[in-house]
Amino acid sequence: MTVRGAALAIALATIACAYHVGIGGIRGASATVLAASETMWLFDNAAMAELLTLEMAQMLRRAFSVPIERLGWQQEIGSDPIEPPASGPITHFDRRIEFLLQNDPIVVPPRALPPGTQQQRPPAWAYRREILEDLRDDLARLPG
Repeated sequence: MTVRGAALAIALATIACAYHVGIGGIRGASATVLAASETMWLFDNAAMAELLTLEMAQMLRRAFSVPIERLGWQQEIGSDPIEPPASGPITHFDRRIEFLLQNDPIVVPPRALPPGTQQQRPPAWAYRREILEDLRDDLARLPG
C-alpha cells in the first residue's frame, strides 16, 4: 500500500469511526477535521489532494444527511426508562444501549432501539437535528 493509500484509509476510518461511534460536539468534530487534515498533508500531489478532499466532503454530507434523533431522561435509581422487547428476534439491548442507560442524563438514539422496546416512562426531552438547505437564489440570500 502506498503512502497515499494509507493516508486515505486513515482519513476515511477516522471519519467513519467519528460518525458510527457517535463522537459528538465540538471535540469530536475538530478531532475528525484534524485527523483528516493531517492525512491530507501527506499528499504531495495537489490535484489528488483536492479530489480526495471533495470525496471526503461528499462522504460527510451523506453521513450528516440522515436526521439525528435523541430521547433523554434523568437517571432514577432502580428503574430504566426503557426495557428490551419481551419476545421476538431481539430480547435484549446491545452493549452500546446498555452503556447509555448507565449515564446521567440518559440520552438514547431511537433508531438504535430494537422493535418492540417497552417505554417505562416518557422521555423528559427529545430532539431531532437535520441539515436544511437554503434553496434561494444566490442574489436573494447574499447581501450586497
